[in-house]
Amino acid sequence: MPKMSIITACFNSEKFIEDTIKSVINQTYQNIEYIFVDGGSTDRTLEIIEKYRNRVSKIISEPDKGVYDAFNKGIEAATGDVIYFLNSDDYLHDSKVIEEIAKLFYQHKTINAIYGNIKVIDEKIDCFYIVGQQLQLEDFYDGKMPHHQCFFIKKNFLCSLGKFDLKYKITGDFDLVLRYFKNDSNNSMYVNRNIAVFRTGGLSSDKKTILKEKQEIIEKQFNKKPIVKNDNLCAYKDWLQLLLLQDYYLSDKLIDFGIKNVAIFGSTRTSLFLVEDLRKNKIETKVFLDNNPQRQGHVMRGIEIQSPNWLEGNHGSIDAVILSFEGDYEEEVRQQIKKIIKNEKKMIFSWKELLTFY
Repeated sequence: MPKMSIITACFNSEKFIEDTIKSVINQTYQNIEYIFVDGGSTDRTLEIIEKYRNRVSKIISEPDKGVYDAFNKGIEAATGDVIYFLNSDDYLHDSKVIEEIAKLFYQHKTINAIYGNIKVIDEKIDCFYIVGQQLQLEDFYDGKMPHHQCFFIKKNFLCSLGKFDLKYKITGDFDLVLRYFKNDSNNSMYVNRNIAVFRTGGLSSDKKTILKEKQEIIEKQFNKKPIVKNDNLCAYKDWLQLLLLQDYYLSDKLIDFGIKNVAIFGSTRTSLFLVEDLRKNKIETKVFLDNNPQRQGHVMRGIEIQSPNWLEGNHGSIDAVILSFEGDYEEEVRQQIKKIIKNEKKMIFSWKELLTFY
């Protein structure tokens, strides 16, 4: 069975680092080397790590040039067969993650990398979503990737790639994993299971820099400029935010239709904005509907997320369905809803249509 090296880079991480540590030391798998690379924290980060010193293999604490410099130091210090990077504000999804991944490496000797899903949570607005799918090299051209929180790679192969490029401040993992797929994608394995829980915020919130760096990496690795999709989604979001700031509500127009109860198709950040908007006009959201089985059965803001098939026996309890998701498949979802409720007429609006009433 392989020795698994887990590397956590940290700097002034006292708020969440204990969650990270506990998720590692509570793993059922024992052959783990746990390495901390601290950038010279001035808060209680090192004090918290010291509480668990008997379960930590190595602690490096010195100034660094950012998270990817810290990760590179961790790689140099690691003696394990497989490397995994876990951020100091994230945590492993459950206690069997490392055991299951280690078994897959043991059973499939030629596999050099294994990746899965991450659960992304926004604790400020009580929202989550699952990111992960089987990928091909061409998917990276569209900016997709397995995030490093769900990516395991054999150390010898990782070192042959040249480690992280410090030129990139936020998307160094995108660059590294893309280089792996260019060299060895046939020896990778996707597992449809949650590996880690990722908290939004920090560097990941700098969307402008992320886009800029990704475009540069794509152009370098594919030797052609990336296609930047030009849609109106950002404009719609800005419009929505502007209305809310001015105390206008999308649901004002629904009152004119006599709507009192709705189902929201989608369970993203925009869906939560809609719930609050609807509550202002005392319109009740009965359920979130979502085609993703990994989201079904969960609860957000006290409202259950169900399969669209919920409509079969419950469409009589709602007056309308509001489509609240990002993408170009609204017409497909409309047809799906109509097929489920058959000949029953039901009003269907998209959140962007509600905006156009203004």
